[in-house]
Amino acid sequence: MIAIEFHFLAGRYHATPWDAQVNEGLVEWPPSPWRLLRTLISTWHFKAKEDVAEDALIALITKLSGELPVFSLPMDQVSLAHTRHYMPLYRASLDGKTTKIFDTFVRLSENGPVTALWQVTGLNKDERSALEILAGRIGYLGRAESWVEGRIKEGSLGLVNIRPLEENEPLSSDEEAVRILAPYTEEEYRIWRQGFLDGLEGKAKNTKPLSKMLPQSIYSALQLDTATLKQQGWSQPPGSKFVLYRRPRLQPEIRFKALAARGQETLPTVARFALASAVPPRLTEALSVADRIRKALMARSDGAPVFSGKDEHGVPLKRGHQHTHIFCESHGRRVAITHVTLYAPRGFDQDALVTISGLEKVWGRGGHDLQLVYLGCGSPQDFVDRKTRTGVGCSLFATSRVWVSSTPFVPTRLPKYNRNRKPRLDEHGLHQGTPEHDILRLLRLDGKPEPVEIEPLAFTFLGNHKTRWLEFIRSRKKGQDDERRLCYGFRVAFPEPVQGPIALGYGSHLGLGLFVPD
Repeated sequence: MIAIEFHFLAGRYHATPWDAQVNEGLVEWPPSPWRLLRTLISTWHFKAKEDVAEDALIALITKLSGELPVFSLPMDQVSLAHTRHYMPLYRASLDGKTTKIFDTFVRLSENGPVTALWQVTGLNKDERSALEILAGRIGYLGRAESWVEGRIKEGSLGLVNIRPLEENEPLSSDEEAVRILAPYTEEEYRIWRQGFLDGLEGKAKNTKPLSKMLPQSIYSALQLDTATLKQQGWSQPPGSKFVLYRRPRLQPEIRFKALAARGQETLPTVARFALASAVPPRLTEALSVADRIRKALMARSDGAPVFSGKDEHGVPLKRGHQHTHIFCESHGRRVAITHVTLYAPRGFDQDALVTISGLEKVWGRGGHDLQLVYLGCGSPQDFVDRKTRTGVGCSLFATSRVWVSSTPFVPTRLPKYNRNRKPRLDEHGLHQGTPEHDILRLLRLDGKPEPVEIEPLAFTFLGNHKTRWLEFIRSRKKGQDDERRLCYGFRVAFPEPVQGPIALGYGSHLGLGLFVPD
């Protein structure tokens, strides 16, 4: 039995799963057995050739590939985070060309150790010495920014909380299955390689050079770089296989316990995602995006009341507007949706948090799925501060005296007239049923103070461009004419600062009628 303990010096682990693209917002957690063995080989090439004989390295890698490791991970200290930045394109850095990267990583809040354990026996003195030297000289694990210190682990391993998932083995409600890359055993690779070569017999001549390039051993297969694999046409490294591991769910329990530790007894009312896509949707599509997210949450939770607004018999909940609101946000100079915030005044219980954190994508137009990266949950105040670990702050929960429309307000009533066709006025002299009157009525129902000014706005700015309210999607049903739904924008001033969120009118639970601080 042998174990390696890793300490992440910057508290970060950056690694993208083999079958995922970096902008999908996925992280390989735990580190895959394939990655761990390649790291040992890479360390030998760059830092230990003079101190470790290659024969000892080959024997060590062959034995470690013969078994899947188990892990002891500090799951109570782990969270997901992300950055967005530009980096040079491959082979084009001299031209100054860059591409946008959505980089998701695992953050270890207290730099807790990650331990990988192999149940191998029979390591001789040279093999153990080789592993000790290599582990101590590892500089990073995953991408280069994941600085790490490694060492051989002696004594008690601690709680093993991640291990291979056996066939037909059930998962508990607080666990999930993850798919990671692992190497074949030497015997499995020999059988696979021979079967692959037998399959090439009788095929076209252009397949024959591939047989000559096929690695002779699992040790050689682990050294193939990505450029070579692409050049040879491999969709997956030869000698590799995908295996399922069981692990505790990353976010809900962690964030919920963190709130309880601060003495907060109420349920969290806010959950937030970052959104990424090869073709990100514009804010004008907020209603459509929110509707897709709502349907996905309903499907995953079997129509839980916190998402549907109805009880188990399909009857609307008596306490109005307590179920989930889905708000789309656009930060920076772009016109695209960058974040999605869920807000439920009744609070998200543990089952709801499991549903939310497990939502990773929804379908997008043109075949470009929308990737959702769960940032965490908490109270509104947890997401207002721009310096929090959630990244960009959520101004929807800020306090301000003046609020302006971010998405169009769609009235729920029509103007009323007397029998003589004269406008019907209320006690303040306002025409009943007009957009301004409807705004006042809904603000009163929401418990907000009487505004001192309501100023109509003809358009909003998305990026640096004027956008008319009619350019927004204003209907959930396919084929329904949006032009029949008149929409407006307003600047509303209150006599005193008011805390958000403020969302009014038709579709307010899906992001229409949303106001932001001026």
